[in-house]
Amino acid sequence: MDIDWNQFETLLAELTTREVEAFAASHATEPFYGFMFDCNSDYGQILLCLNTEAELQADAESAKEGNPDFDAEETLEGWCNSRRWNAGDWKYQGFNSTEFDDAWEPFETVVSDMCMDEEEDEDTFMTPTQDKFMKSVCRVLIRLDNTGIFDRLSKTVDFKTFVADHDELDSESWERLASVRTESAP
Repeated sequence: MDIDWNQFETLLAELTTREVEAFAASHATEPFYGFMFDCNSDYGQILLCLNTEAELQADAESAKEGNPDFDAEETLEGWCNSRRWNAGDWKYQGFNSTEFDDAWEPFETVVSDMCMDEEEDEDTFMTPTQDKFMKSVCRVLIRLDNTGIFDRLSKTVDFKTFVADHDELDSESWERLASVRTESAP
């Protein structure tokens, strides 16, 4: 069992392009601050995610109003900044279509099977396949950034794209993406 990582990247780029095009057409008036590939690398899963500043602010207001234990010292701005890249709270977490999921399923299965047969690295807590998976997803995001596909969305001036694995610190995710950007630079 082996993965053709070039085919993996090509398929993910094609599927994501179609999804973003369709999503942009039906959400033309919402300005997004970020797009994220929310990954569960040990199972080969990828969720496409988008969020707006308005939704982030609404989540902060809701958290403060509905929670008597909300840290009185924390400002709403601080709350928003600490949760800005928490895809689980995003308005459009996992907007993948059934067509995307069906086309992606063979890769999901192979990645999951390979990860089950591998040992995790003691430092990174990732198997070799998980590491390749996450770096490949980063390369796809960079490719998509370069195609301008995200320009089809209404975006804030500080719009960013991101790749994260479940249970991973944002700083680790940003560091990996920056490293892959450097490696991919011409």
